[in-house]
Amino acid sequence: MCLLFFLFYIFLAVNYPVAYWIDAHLRLAQRDHIFIGYWLPTIQVLVYTAAKPADSLLLLRIILSLISATVLFCAYYLANRLFPTSSVAGILALVLLGANLMYTALATVPYPEVLFIGFMFLALICLEDPQNQRLFYLAALSLNLACLTRYEGWLLAGILVSEEVMRYVKSKSLRGFIPMAGRLVLFSFAPLVWVVFVVIEPGGLVGRLDGILNFTTGLTSATLTDRFFTRLNFEYISAFTNNFFHLLNWQLGKGIMVFGLIGMMVALQPSIKRFLHIRILGFLMLDLLLIAFWGPWDFTNLRQTFILNVFLIFYAAYGLEQSIKFIFQATTAVLERSRSSITLQLNSVSFAVIIFVISIYVPSSIEFVDKTSHEVKFFVPAENGSWLNSHLSANDAILVLSDDPFQIHALAAYIPVPLDSILDDRFDDQLQISRLNTTNQTYVVSLYGSKEGLSAGEANLLAHLENGTIPAFSHEVAGRKIWVLPSDSLVDYFSLEKSE
Repeated sequence: MCLLFFLFYIFLAVNYPVAYWIDAHLRLAQRDHIFIGYWLPTIQVLVYTAAKPADSLLLLRIILSLISATVLFCAYYLANRLFPTSSVAGILALVLLGANLMYTALATVPYPEVLFIGFMFLALICLEDPQNQRLFYLAALSLNLACLTRYEGWLLAGILVSEEVMRYVKSKSLRGFIPMAGRLVLFSFAPLVWVVFVVIEPGGLVGRLDGILNFTTGLTSATLTDRFFTRLNFEYISAFTNNFFHLLNWQLGKGIMVFGLIGMMVALQPSIKRFLHIRILGFLMLDLLLIAFWGPWDFTNLRQTFILNVFLIFYAAYGLEQSIKFIFQATTAVLERSRSSITLQLNSVSFAVIIFVISIYVPSSIEFVDKTSHEVKFFVPAENGSWLNSHLSANDAILVLSDDPFQIHALAAYIPVPLDSILDDRFDDQLQISRLNTTNQTYVVSLYGSKEGLSAGEANLLAHLENGTIPAFSHEVAGRKIWVLPSDSLVDYFSLEKSE
């Protein structure tokens, strides 16, 4: 099944070659850099590494598809560990997650969410056997990688550190202090190293922590306390709840949410796995509270609910199986069915559910990817980039006219030219002249949404190109014009502008 989803994601990457959403293009445009600072590095390291053997967006998306399929296998394995009495929860969780609209959308673009939950799954799986030293070290490694992928990993690390401290306090034994301290260091190693050695911020350790909090919460001048009390009112909580529920309902559907709650209530009943479910529930509650009261909540950000979606799908798989089993068991005496007959029918119904999920979810996921990849702000730069790839030579320059800095990043994601080599209004005339003097011809790409948004210099250059004062060949690509002209012509134009 994981292989089928891998092929499905490759199908999407090949048939919908335009990436989507802003952060993905920012990472792709700077694929020759690894960000060090507030942006956690794991996903950019992957983008950077994939670009080395061949600067191919398709190759990166195939690698991401493979990672996404591997994460689905981890999801299957974790679901079997979470619900050991269930025979089908694992495969149901795999299918529900793999065909989910948001998981499918994130499976082939460079966002950290899928990678993060994969590391988180692996950490939770390996922590199930704390006596196994190899698994424990693998759990610590996975946890630290999760901490270097998304800041939510720091929440999980905090929970595990708290568990260790509480376990030590309850033991009332001094002999266990050194092993406990060692586990604390292993669980918190990546966040400690990141804060102490990587983040650069005045004010020492406190200043660095404050900087990270400001980055993750989107705060500028207000404090965390101010934001909390500003949002602690009925109007905001009601708006947040309605919008959050709307996103969950759109991405999961009411049925998944209902079965998810059923599965969670059953899983929290006294059992040997209850503590693991409490740990997961505690993590989800902390994450939800941070989003609601301190995070940079944006009602249009579709990814805000992703982590909760993932675990609701886990519990929905279990809740669905338990509901079907309850119905079969309730009718056993009436219909005089054997236990083996119930198991067979349960597996048959589960198989029917899998077919139903694939037939309903997969087409809707394809439709969402299709629609999102054709949004103008992503599609137009991609089409222009594709045209440039077939015409550019090593000695050519690119100059972009745009009213939105993102468009330059979006274009850079699709062409084999470093972002810093693309000329635009960021550079003064003298710097543009020095760059143009080293090239043969220049492609002037118009990616503006409105002429009113152009700077005075960009508007003036556009006017000269449109009225033919600067001779150039023009081509129309995806509704935008690309002018091709000798670089000397632009050098003369900028020199004249500079002298005036």
